[in-house]
Amino acid sequence: KQTATAKISVNVSIGDFSPLLRGPEFLFRGIATTGAHGVELWVGIKSRWTINYYRRLSQKYNVPIVALHQPLWAMTGVYFDEGFFRLGQSLGVQHITCHPLPGVALSSNRMHAYFSRLASMQEKFGIPILIENLPQQYRNGILHHFFPPASDSNDVLLLSETVSKYGLNL
Repeated sequence: KQTATAKISVNVSIGDFSPLLRGPEFLFRGIATTGAHGVELWVGIKSRWTINYYRRLSQKYNVPIVALHQPLWAMTGVYFDEGFFRLGQSLGVQHITCHPLPGVALSSNRMHAYFSRLASMQEKFGIPILIENLPQQYRNGILHHFFPPASDSNDVLLLSETVSKYGLNL
């Protein structure tokens, strides 16, 4: 009797500050030895304007960039970075990870306008957008100290219901 086995794809999220005192090559070299299938690149100051360097590392270590995580300036609502979606398209990523706006209720007009804009980027660039929201115990203390999430965004079912209205997923 044959049984079906699920294949799990394991990806590692990396960013400009992980690890702080090591370069990106250290990360790609290490990830290549783990058997991970790819990386989610959290775009930041260093990576945004040196993407060709990250492409070369991806090819050198055979670790594809499978996803992009929205930059801090977009994640915190400081600036909506449309060029970031073009970057994802040029890399051929499988999805883009975004967060709900910090401190903004899911039911607010501002949040609905934000989700609507993400949905239009998803349609325009043809890349699925996933909304990420970590449980409180896994959140970055410094980031969430200055940009605390709205309490209703902790409710995964409510978040899922809200974003699905825009064709977005978790």
